[in-house]
Amino acid sequence: MRVIGWETPFWSDGSSMNEAVELVEGAQMGLLPSATARSEAMPVRRRRQLRLPFSDQRPAGDNDKRNQKTSNKVDAKRISLLGIPIDALTEKEVVDRIISDWRRGRGGWVVTPNLDHLRVLCRRPELKHTIAEAATLLVADGMPLVWASRLQGTPLPERVAGSELILSLTAAAAKAGASIFFLGGNPGAGERAAELLARAYPGLQIAGVLAPPMGFEQDSEKVAAIRDQIVEANPALVCSCFGFPKQEWVIQQLREHLPGSWFLGLGGSLSMISGEFKRAPRWMRITGLEWICRLVQEPQRLFKRYIIQDAPFAWRLLARSVWHRWFPPQPEAGSPGAVSLRIPPRVIRVVPANRGTHTTDEETRERILSLYSSSSIVRSWQRARARLEQFAWTEFLGWGQAIKRTIDVVGALFLLILSLPVQVLFAVLVKATSPGPVFFTQTRVGKGGRLFRMYKFRSMHVNAEKRMAELLAGNEVAGGVIFKIRNDPRRTPVGSFMRTWSIDELPQLWNVLLGDMSLVGPRPPLPSEVQQYTLAQRHRLEALPGLTCTWQVSGRCEIPFEKQVELDVEYIESQSISLDVKLLFQTVSAVFQRRGAY
Repeated sequence: MRVIGWETPFWSDGSSMNEAVELVEGAQMGLLPSATARSEAMPVRRRRQLRLPFSDQRPAGDNDKRNQKTSNKVDAKRISLLGIPIDALTEKEVVDRIISDWRRGRGGWVVTPNLDHLRVLCRRPELKHTIAEAATLLVADGMPLVWASRLQGTPLPERVAGSELILSLTAAAAKAGASIFFLGGNPGAGERAAELLARAYPGLQIAGVLAPPMGFEQDSEKVAAIRDQIVEANPALVCSCFGFPKQEWVIQQLREHLPGSWFLGLGGSLSMISGEFKRAPRWMRITGLEWICRLVQEPQRLFKRYIIQDAPFAWRLLARSVWHRWFPPQPEAGSPGAVSLRIPPRVIRVVPANRGTHTTDEETRERILSLYSSSSIVRSWQRARARLEQFAWTEFLGWGQAIKRTIDVVGALFLLILSLPVQVLFAVLVKATSPGPVFFTQTRVGKGGRLFRMYKFRSMHVNAEKRMAELLAGNEVAGGVIFKIRNDPRRTPVGSFMRTWSIDELPQLWNVLLGDMSLVGPRPPLPSEVQQYTLAQRHRLEALPGLTCTWQVSGRCEIPFEKQVELDVEYIESQSISLDVKLLFQTVSAVFQRRGAY
């Protein structure tokens, strides 16, 4: 594509940058004025022109020296969050680094990780090597990352959002004469964004716009054709907008062919600029609530990512940051922060009273280290630190139990109110279709062997427990401990329907409110069943029983008893808030599938 518009000065002060941003945001609502009207609306300021770090007003040698200093400063400002490196740079410093390096013929790669990207990088170690350690710059595109850096005592200066970086970098590129290629986005989004940016920043050179079809990465010929088209355009900047980590994979396919170009993974920035998605208000972006605006616009696509996956990871990130601040990791031997006692490589002569022989430096070193390790101050500090770690871990577990109990109470109240019409309806049906009480109460074994009374809708005839002895031979659950029959003759017609859809379990929400049960946990067994447990199987009594757990969403009664116990113990050993939330959502799907429900 040809150069669109004409060149005008780019002011480096913040007010003019804000005017340009407002101009693009106004274009999203169809309010973009003409070039003449915009020129009249933006009078030239009569103030001294500020020099940019990439300005040509300095001699080339002077600029190279200063750019070298800027490049060297970047590595010195790098911090780590959960082992992922993050550069402590402002948006302006990132733009200056990109333009200055491009002028010197040096390319690079910018990754803008947010909370979800950080979670993926931690979950997939291979991406940490191919992306986090290979990128030139990694800047935090998310307020949770900024908060975590402050909690661990290595604060990032600000959030560098990709949707804002593309605006400031495009403005700088227009001034510097650097061409830009927009790759990715939905069909038409790139063209619309390029048109709006070219009108907002006159002098901008658009090297090309390309939106490949879905699944192109699986076709090597299409990838080669895209690569050839971009290489032929030879842009200074390439904005890859496919979402993480696909956009980073595309960048890796292009970098070696354009060593002098800069590549940026900017996700949905083109969609925001073109107006496909409404941008969150500034106060939401500053306070870290931008995700709510995105979730409202795309609930089906983003609910699982934001609520089920990212929210628990955010708690983990913040907790680890606090721990990192209290107990910073010890530097490894040979690292810049490591401190060791060094004895000069020479013989140290010791002349005792009896004129004995001298000792070697190794013996002296061992003596010094022995005295150091036996110091009362060191031993006191080690004891104090161990106690503090124990206290912090105990408090952490306590907070985890408090959060789980809060979720149980709030969730049980919500489900009781939501299911109240259904419970009233089936209470009437149970009473009308068979003689006997509406509710069935039974003694069950809770956490630590404590007995409690569990509530259910009555799904069987009144004499069901007395008739169980004559039906034991037909037990369909392997293992012999739990008794289940698919076509149990003791069930009422309404009871069979309730069991199929798990409606008979709804009164157990009262047990959750009373604290006898939890929303998620091993199912409470009968005392007669516990008497048949082995010592290993009694481990399932170490947690509060619940309405649902792992084997309830994996086949229910189709799973043998030994496997049920194995899954329950596995849950107890790895339980977490995120796992509970995951199992609750899987339970909804399992209820509708009705697999193993009888």
